[in-house]
Amino acid sequence: MSIKMFYYKLGNQSLNISLFFTMISIIISIFLAEHNKPLASCFLLLSLSIFYYMIHLYYFKKSVRLNIKNGYNYGKSGLDVFLIEKASSYTYFFQPDGTANIKIQLKHTLKGPYLVYFENNRVMFMKIRKKNDRSITFTFNDGKVIGHIDPKGKKNIIGEIIFPQNIFKIKRLPNREIVFYNKYRQLAVSKKGWLPLDWSSFFRLNTPVVTFQEKLTSTEKAAILLALVCIER
Repeated sequence: MSIKMFYYKLGNQSLNISLFFTMISIIISIFLAEHNKPLASCFLLLSLSIFYYMIHLYYFKKSVRLNIKNGYNYGKSGLDVFLIEKASSYTYFFQPDGTANIKIQLKHTLKGPYLVYFENNRVMFMKIRKKNDRSITFTFNDGKVIGHIDPKGKKNIIGEIIFPQNIFKIKRLPNREIVFYNKYRQLAVSKKGWLPLDWSSFFRLNTPVVTFQEKLTSTEKAAILLALVCIER
């Protein structure tokens, strides 16, 4: 998906919400008119309809103006950089050129929530279990990878991801950066802040950015992105 299509979908969602409030307002207006009741209660619904229609126009115009060129150059490091955007149950990980090959969907079932990781033709599932103390445990890759997230962790350590032969720690810094590290080596960091000028033409202000500072396996990278969605959900 491209960021152009993402904004187009956001615009369509806002348009559907606007039409919903418009229809409800019309139905209530007809009912009140038939019973000689004041129509003041419909003004709020009409205001909401106009509000969401303006959002629709904003994203539609933004989508039309964008010109996406595929083929972002990662530079000499070859490390991954993703900008995180959310829409309904999906989290998209866009490259700085405005294209996304990775998305994560949150699904709810009778057995509890789980995440679905899509990357090109690859699909992985992460089971999530919430506890009464608001902590979260998760497993994926057929149970070979186990994670634990505790928002009240000591010394800002809020979780860990356990691989068969490795452990990643998760730390939240005072500036709300989220850092993934192995022993004393920083692997990835997620933060919000000012974007480079060439990125800000595509993305909204304060869009979260996750930067991988080491070359990781595809499973390790997926685990970090899935853990981020768990933390921010």
